[in-house]
Amino acid sequence: MNALGPIAVAIPIAAAAILVAVLDRLGRRVAETLSLAACVATLGCCLVLVVRAATVGPIVTWLGGWGPGNPVALGIAFEIDLASAAVGSLASAVVLAAVVFSRQYFERVGAIFYVMVLAMLGAMVAFAFTADAFDLFVFYEIFSVAAYALSAYRNTTKSASTGALQFALTNTVAGLCILFAIILLEGRTGELNLATIGHALAGDPAPPMLLAVTLGAVAIGLFTRGAIAPVHFWIDEVHASAPTPLCIVLTGAMLPLALYGFERMYWEMFSQAVPPSPALAGLLAGFGIISAAVGSIMCLRETRLKRAIAFSSVAHGGVAVAAFAGFTAQAIGGAALYIVGYAFGGAALFAATSIVRSLIGRDVHVRDSIGVGRQLRLTRIVFVLGVADVGGVFVAGRSAVVAGGLSPVLQSVVQSAEILVAAATGGAFVRAFWLIFVAHRPGAAIERTGSIPAFLLGPALGLALAPIAISLWPHAPDVATTAAAALIDVRRYGDALRRSGGPPPTIDALAMPPAWAWLGPLGALGVGAATLTRARPMRALRIGLARFGPFRRLVRLHDGNAGEYVGWVVGSVAVAASICTLAAR
Repeated sequence: MNALGPIAVAIPIAAAAILVAVLDRLGRRVAETLSLAACVATLGCCLVLVVRAATVGPIVTWLGGWGPGNPVALGIAFEIDLASAAVGSLASAVVLAAVVFSRQYFERVGAIFYVMVLAMLGAMVAFAFTADAFDLFVFYEIFSVAAYALSAYRNTTKSASTGALQFALTNTVAGLCILFAIILLEGRTGELNLATIGHALAGDPAPPMLLAVTLGAVAIGLFTRGAIAPVHFWIDEVHASAPTPLCIVLTGAMLPLALYGFERMYWEMFSQAVPPSPALAGLLAGFGIISAAVGSIMCLRETRLKRAIAFSSVAHGGVAVAAFAGFTAQAIGGAALYIVGYAFGGAALFAATSIVRSLIGRDVHVRDSIGVGRQLRLTRIVFVLGVADVGGVFVAGRSAVVAGGLSPVLQSVVQSAEILVAAATGGAFVRAFWLIFVAHRPGAAIERTGSIPAFLLGPALGLALAPIAISLWPHAPDVATTAAAALIDVRRYGDALRRSGGPPPTIDALAMPPAWAWLGPLGALGVGAATLTRARPMRALRIGLARFGPFRRLVRLHDGNAGEYVGWVVGSVAVAASICTLAAR
């Protein structure tokens, strides 16, 4: 059973290697079949690991048999607890849906597409499983490089090239920030294992400035990958031009993966030397609230549907980061449910948007696509389910963020952010749903340039139904909280690397969602109606907000200047490090 973790990583990597070796001799059908089989096998391995980690505790594998030595651990370990196994399962399920969706999305696709997707899957699963800091960076770069290449796949437009360049530049700088932090920590401790770095820093505290710089660099590096404002600027251009299968993976897998990576690295490496404090809580809450506000505003004003979905991920990711500031199992477990529910819902919206685009043969602009989806009944259902999740209807996953574990002040902040984000982003998609699938423009002919392959609806519907299944499962809050409790139990994590551990710790489950959680969905309906109405007061309000100085400046910041975006990353590292200095003293 201990070998199952490396096997889950090896399957997609080996499949990608086979495709590369016989690249010119395989037809599309063979490449598709091999890719689907690899994704299914990886998902099966990860699900078995979820069950195993939930029943017997963390599963530790020292690759090559190089176990922990004294005084240093020379080998590389996979430490698979409930959280890491669940993240690996999420990545596998989303990539599987993306591969199935790609079968009809591309008219022509080469085997190299599946090579990059499989390499990305293997790297994401390994990122979730590894207990080695340098390997974590390596796997981060592997799935990032594959995503850079896929972002402009089969697209020679200027927008695709610009988006891929912005994506590569900003995330490469973010990766270098993480590498810089790992080098400094390895130089200080002589270790690369996450747990042993944390133990060394706790036993021989490093200078506060070193701790502050490394923690700030790690946080911003991973926040950039997760598109948390103000290091999110790359995301809208990439999503606007990238193939939908990649958009599904970016929203459904990479956003949760980046936030998981931050939590794993903080708790295992830094939490003993830089314990939770008001300064750290302020850092996370500040970035989270800024991201929630920026993402909501940009999503609400955006009429290009793929860009609107991209900005909604900025907003919802911000709510999850703000909830991390609680530093408790309840808060982190609730944030995990929240972001997983959004990941599936956002991916479903991308799939539904792509189906509409395949029908009309152009990008979906809300105001220019009135009534084009009136006959798409199943696509309408997928879109409604996606909107319902983004708007907070499935409250079991959404309000769990604030159900427990937060201080009264922070709880009020996160509650307010959650309601406003659900209202703003949900309202934007309520407007889109009404105009595209319900409204009818009298006298306007709907020009259709394609047909809807029925095969596209399978993965889209699966993504849309996943949040409902999570919400209906009565043990989901308990499992999420238990996984978070194991994640933040630093001593247990270190002990598991030296010997087999027992079952994961248990903790009181998250409370059931309170009545106020329905304010988000109701607000989404209200915002959607307000943006659709033609009444003079509402039109005047919309025009006034569009001309409001701060809003206009915010829009101008998203001007596509990659140099400025890199500057935001570097500046954010400086700000985060300055705040962390207060916590490290």
